[in-house]
Amino acid sequence: MKRVGIITLYHNNSNYGGILQAYALNSAVCALGYDCRVIDYVQTPMRASEKLKRKMASEGLTGTVRTAVKSSAKIVEGKVRRISGRRARPEIRARENEAAAFRSKIPHTEMCTAEELPRIAEQFDMFLCGSDQIWNMGGAGRFDPVYWLEFVPPGKGRASYAASMPLPAIPERERDTIRRRVRALDCVSVRENQGKRLLEPLRDDEIPVVLDPVFLPETACWEQLSGERLIREPYIYVYLLGDDARQREAVKALSEEMKIQIVFTPYLQSEYRACDKKFGDIRMSGGPEEFLNLIRYADFVFTDSFHASVFSILFRKQFWTFRRGRKNDRRNMDSRLESLTEMFGLADRLIDTENLTQRVYASRHLHYRTAERVLAREKACSWDYLRNTLHSMEEKGKRFHESESA
Repeated sequence: MKRVGIITLYHNNSNYGGILQAYALNSAVCALGYDCRVIDYVQTPMRASEKLKRKMASEGLTGTVRTAVKSSAKIVEGKVRRISGRRARPEIRARENEAAAFRSKIPHTEMCTAEELPRIAEQFDMFLCGSDQIWNMGGAGRFDPVYWLEFVPPGKGRASYAASMPLPAIPERERDTIRRRVRALDCVSVRENQGKRLLEPLRDDEIPVVLDPVFLPETACWEQLSGERLIREPYIYVYLLGDDARQREAVKALSEEMKIQIVFTPYLQSEYRACDKKFGDIRMSGGPEEFLNLIRYADFVFTDSFHASVFSILFRKQFWTFRRGRKNDRRNMDSRLESLTEMFGLADRLIDTENLTQRVYASRHLHYRTAERVLAREKACSWDYLRNTLHSMEEKGKRFHESESA
């Protein structure tokens, strides 16, 4: 049985979507007959001098000073949050513990740094990177080469599955580096149309857009994980990664109009946020299983999360997804939400906060007939890509070993 190593956002990840996509991709690879584990990679913090050097190169002196001022303000804000949020710590800690317990169920390696990856690589025959936002730029303005599988030795397959690049454009200074990295991969697939648009010109072949890993298992798998209904009364489930108070106010006004309670999961960045303090009628901060449960049995879902939107589709919910960020901002996350909703014919579910109550009352009731046809087609294509990619890498390994022994 060939061994497959997955590089994804796994180490200490408390984001429900991030954990569940790692679980799903690992399960899918195992279902195809491979021995698969997630590599527990922990990034080494960049030295302050290197951060400063990169900032100067990318933003110039004025931009670097502006960033330094913002960073100082964030440090002060963080200290205020820690003081203000002391009462929230047990709630945050409980959620982190539940996330860690679920994460530990995913087959994984020992924790390792970039320096230790070559040794870990000896345990595997081929490698996948993906899904989620692995091809994003960190706070220091750089792409981590590990998520492009640069540590993989010659002769071993390397490919991406549904990798996400949530950027409006590749910075010009990084273009040659990204061209080299994307060409070094044996097979490349992305999760959004934007990633295809950015990366396809850098390769000589077509880059397919495939489904996020959580679409690959049967919905019954997620239903089994979600368990029995936790909230018996009708409710709106609200799951917001951003801290836009207007979104919360709009949903609250809608719940009062409809006379239905709000179930809310707070502190999603594992830190206290004032906008979460008094929001929601019932607050629940469990693990990924509870996250699935609250979406599955909700009457309505309001979110700004990609994966909460995905599971709303899988569970056939009446849902609306708020836009996030500003247009052309490198932190804008809307491209993945746009790809998702457009693919399934649900573009009208991506909204802003204006006139939310009227918009909801005027919305069509989702029957999911078209979405389910699209899902069946795209799911078959995504399974084919994953199966063919693994087989291709397996054949590459055989040829390499044959040439080495000749």
